[in-house]
Amino acid sequence: MISVPAIASLAAISGCGVWQDVVFRARCKEKWRTTFLDLPHGISADNTFGRLFSRLDSDALERCLRVWMRALVDHALHVIAIAIGLTPLTDRLAFCFRCGNGDLQLGLTPCASDA
Repeated sequence: MISVPAIASLAAISGCGVWQDVVFRARCKEKWRTTFLDLPHGISADNTFGRLFSRLDSDALERCLRVWMRALVDHALHVIAIAIGLTPLTDRLAFCFRCGNGDLQLGLTPCASDA
């Protein structure tokens, strides 16, 4: 069942707005998706996506997705810092995704949420 939210998340990131678009995009990339998702019965129908998401607590889902996106961005910034030669434990990017303060630039700006 993890495949449905995973497919929906990928589709949302790529700009899909309705369940039919989600399923269409998922089916176009089904071979690739099978490299990391268990899809023994293929891609679910659009009404399956609609039924599942209509039963979820939308506020809780939004909180989970925000935490997930923060983790992805934090990881990406860490990788960028290493790639440009910063030591992530001592140098930091001035932008703090947790509190939204600062600009995306290099610096030693402390985060307000660290205080």
